[in-house]
Amino acid sequence: MQTRALMITGTGQLDLTDGRAAIDYTGSAGTAITQIKSLLVAGYNAGSWNGPGGIVSSTATASSSSDQTSLGYAEASDVLAAPIPALFGGVKVDASSVLVRYTYAGDADLNGSSIPLTSIVSSQAMEH
Repeated sequence: MQTRALMITGTGQLDLTDGRAAIDYTGSAGTAITQIKSLLVAGYNAGSWNGPGGIVSSTATASSSSDQTSLGYAEASDVLAAPIPALFGGVKVDASSVLVRYTYAGDADLNGSSIPLTSIVSSQAMEH
C-alpha cells in the first residue's frame, strides 16, 4: 500500500495483515513518523494487534507468541540502501516516506529478519 497521508478516526483500523505500507509525506519527518507511531501504538493494544483507531495486523493477532511477529516502522532514508528512490515491497519510495511492515520483532531495516532496534513496536516500548 502506498499513500501520501494516513488518517484513522474513531474506532477505524488499517489492517496490514502480513503486508507493507509506505506513507510518502510532505512536511516534517518528525511529524510523520510520530503520527505513524501513534497509530501503531493504538493498534498494538497490549500485544493483541487489534486496537481501535490504529494500524493493526490480523496476521500478528493470529500468530502464536513464539512467532514474535510485529509491525515495524522506519524512515525510508534510515533503512533503504542508496540510491533513493528505491523499492519497498515492489513500490518505489523516496526518502520522505515512513515505511511500515509486518515482520519479526527486532527487524532493524524492515528486510524480514530480526535485529534489535528501538523503532520496532514491541511490548516493552508500548508498556512504558
